[in-house]
Formats: sequence, structure tokens, C-alpha cells
Amino acid sequence: MAILKMNALKGQIVPLPEFGYLTKFLLVFREGDSSNAASFASLDLKIEEDRVVAYSSGTSSIYTFDLLTDSLNFKTYSLQLLPKQAEIPVMSEFTSKPQFDEAINLARSQVSLGELIWDDKREMYFRFASIRRVNLNSEAPSVNDVFLITFDRDLNLTGEIQLKDLPNAPVYPFFKDGKLWSYVNVEDELGFAVMDFRF
Repeated sequence: MAILKMNALKGQIVPLPEFGYLTKFLLVFREGDSSNAASFASLDLKIEEDRVVAYSSGTSSIYTFDLLTDSLNFKTYSLQLLPKQAEIPVMSEFTSKPQFDEAINLARSQVSLGELIWDDKREMYFRFASIRRVNLNSEAPSVNDVFLITFDRDLNLTGEIQLKDLPNAPVYPFFKDGKLWSYVNVEDELGFAVMDFRF
């Protein structure tokens, strides 16, 4: 992670060694001079007032970097309902298209964790995760097992639950007035689904 202070024209590189294995989730198919790639462990940053939070769709672990003290902290979690991270692919480079397609299908069936969503009202973080169910009918829409993980302000794990009524994790979710909003397609028009948490 690079942190640049533009007014002082200075910067620093902050290594995130525990995330190094995530590079193995990039699958590459090479045929002659052409290549095709698919990644299944995106790395994202959440910039807050006095810290930066780094997380990935391939793991439940989280880095925080305190901007006031220049200190880095790594948190890993023991989850009860789902794997703490996706399994690392056995191979990452392919010259066979069928093997590449099979590896993509296997990667898609692994746990995928969403962004960290801050709820001002409850002062909690929410994070959705999903695991795609095996579907023998390739023409049928995919269905996922969806989970919700919660954290306190210091990113300590406070709970996890499976949301059995949701076929897919919410898309671009955000909190407004204590309720979770997410994008939905309603007859090719932008709509919103609103979820209320009562606990």
C-alpha cells in the first residue's frame, strides 16, 4: 500500500505481507501470443478519518493502518459458519481452455467476501459473504448461500448469521437512516431494495 502526502511531496510504502498469497487467485489462460485472465480476490481500501482499512474478497482477514501513528494492525477471524478464506487454486496458469474454464468455475464456488459497510446509527460494520451453490443446470441462474458478518468500531467480530431468504448478496449496499439500501434491476430501471435490521 502506498501512502502519498501531496502537500509535502512525500510518501511511504506499507507492505501487507499477509495478503501476498492473494496474487495466486489470478488465473491466466495463454494461447500463442494472446492471453485471458480472471481474478477472484480483489483488494480494496476504505479510507476513514484517521485510518485506512485494507480487505479482500478472498479472505475475512483485515488490515488497518493508523494514519496518526503510522502503525499497521492485522486482524484474522475464526468464523463458525463459513471458511475464513477462499482456497488457493492448485494452478494459476493454463494452456488448455477447458482446464481454464473448470478452474474459473471452481474459483466461483469459493467463499467471496464483500466490502465493509459502516452503519452510523448502530456504530457497527457489516460485511456480506456468499458461496455459490453447485448448479447442474448451466442455463439456470446461480444461487448463493449468503451470510452477514458484523464488527464493532475496532473491527472485532461481533456476530455472523446465514441469511437464508437472500439468493444473492446485496449489490453496492449502503446505509441510510439505519436501513441497508442496495441496487436492484427493476425492468431495466434502477431500483433499490431496503433491508431493516431488528436486533
